[in-house]
Amino acid sequence: MACGLDIHKSLFGRCLVVGYHAHFAQQTMSPSWLIFTPSRQQWAWALPPATLGLSLNHQSNGQAAPYSRSWNRVILMAGADRADGSQLNVRIWKRMSENPSSDDNPDIANYIGRAEVSALWPVNPKNSLGLSVRHNLRREGHGSGTVDWYIRPGVTLSNPNAGLRYHLQLFSGHGDSLASYNFKRTSLRFGVSLVDW
Repeated sequence: MACGLDIHKSLFGRCLVVGYHAHFAQQTMSPSWLIFTPSRQQWAWALPPATLGLSLNHQSNGQAAPYSRSWNRVILMAGADRADGSQLNVRIWKRMSENPSSDDNPDIANYIGRAEVSALWPVNPKNSLGLSVRHNLRREGHGSGTVDWYIRPGVTLSNPNAGLRYHLQLFSGHGDSLASYNFKRTSLRFGVSLVDW
């Protein structure tokens, strides 16, 4: 059994959006306290035994009212990965109650979702594909889907960036950012990701 603290920050910039007035960048801070343990349970598709975990998560865009968006949740998670780098992860969460008079976004779970399934497949040593689906587990069916393509740059003695990946992402659905969690949108992004550090 292990525990730890994870601080995740996302920063999305916008450019070349004609006729759209918004802040240039949206940022989200997401600190989590987590505890996880290996399991002896064998998963389907010949995946090795899973890792099970529990997380207390706070997510916020750090803005003042009326642009403030934040929520706290308890997340139950399970994941497995194979020696070839394939991964399968499942997360389900429950929003922690807040005082209704100070809740900036009482319906956020109805749009961002209450569960997520994600997978990663290494196509070859330089390319990996990811797929993520979130759903609110309610009749109205809000959620999102994301396809990620990670491209590893050449690694040489003069370029030892083993953890750097070029990242192309297609997102469609609700919850693209906390500031606009209740708007459905489709976006294509390109950037860099730091992984395997």
